[in-house]
Amino acid sequence: LVLLLPLLCRAGYVEITTLSKPDACQDQVRQNDRVAVHYTGKFASGQVFDSSYSRGEPIEFVLGKRHVIPGWEQGLLGMCVDEIRKLVIPPELAYGKQGHPPVIPPDSTLVFETKLVSIKRDSGGRFDLSGASLHSLASLIAVPAFILYAVYYVAKRYKEQEAEQKKAKQLRKKRS
Repeated sequence: LVLLLPLLCRAGYVEITTLSKPDACQDQVRQNDRVAVHYTGKFASGQVFDSSYSRGEPIEFVLGKRHVIPGWEQGLLGMCVDEIRKLVIPPELAYGKQGHPPVIPPDSTLVFETKLVSIKRDSGGRFDLSGASLHSLASLIAVPAFILYAVYYVAKRYKEQEAEQKKAKQLRKKRS
């Protein structure tokens, strides 16, 4: 089976197997998300060539910015936090004919066991009206709105008092 793995991987296609998925999934990975993942990268033979676990921290990157190989990006789309997937990535979606010397030989099919640790969404200048963002937006608007109201109220009271004083002055002039 190990010898057939490269043949089973069709060109341009990542074989995705979900190994573990949380019961509740509130958010899924989309293009342009900043993700943090733990992974173990292996050759089709099963030999490990890299692992974030050995470094003790997940790798972080933005999906869709070509920070990682295309097959890995394809395989992460739609993942939930704490989901674990096995990705079998054909050479053309990995390092291709050139490989990545000295670690990855040319035309290597790669297998990644990947666990999604976190998703950070960049709204890209647009308002993300999720609960937390909506609360932040309301807080951001509330303070200036209160200040504007206070200035308006003080100015209105000042004008009213000024008008009353002017009226009182005119009444005194008429009486004199």
